Amino acid sequence: MRSAPLPRPARVGVALLLAAGLFWAGTHDATAVTAMAKCWARAAETLGMRGAFWHEQPTLLPGSTSLPAKFTYGAAYSFACLLLLLALTPGRTWRLCAAFYGGLFLVSAALVLLGKAAGSTSALFALGRPVIDLTLNPLPVIVLAPLMHWLHPAAGKPRA
Repeated sequence: MRSAPLPRPARVGVALLLAAGLFWAGTHDATAVTAMAKCWARAAETLGMRGAFWHEQPTLLPGSTSLPAKFTYGAAYSFACLLLLLALTPGRTWRLCAAFYGGLFLVSAALVLLGKAAGSTSALFALGRPVIDLTLNPLPVIVLAPLMHWLHPAAGKPRA
């Protein structure tokens, strides 16, 4: 049984809230990742898991790194982008948007993990970084939302 779609004013309100949250996350990503790294480190210590994997580690680049924190941030940001696409695109096209965005996220994660396994100077890691940067910004949403309305004009009629 399908639930009724949200009325247009509610979809616009949700889209504005998500856009504001994504804007904050994009401008304060270091703060968000640092907070998540501390949460992961506390959770790991509580569960008795000790090791550098769970903690922030200094890098040559500005800031610190924690793979679980960065993955959590990336997954949350991507999920918020998918929700924004759900609010902005016609219902029948959302699955295509989700497949594209999810595929982009999976490809970037695979490239970085394989690149890390091969060494952080490998070509896979170097290729994975720009793909992650594309995933963790609103550009796919900015492109996909109007593209879905253009490709499926009949689906773009008001749902409510």
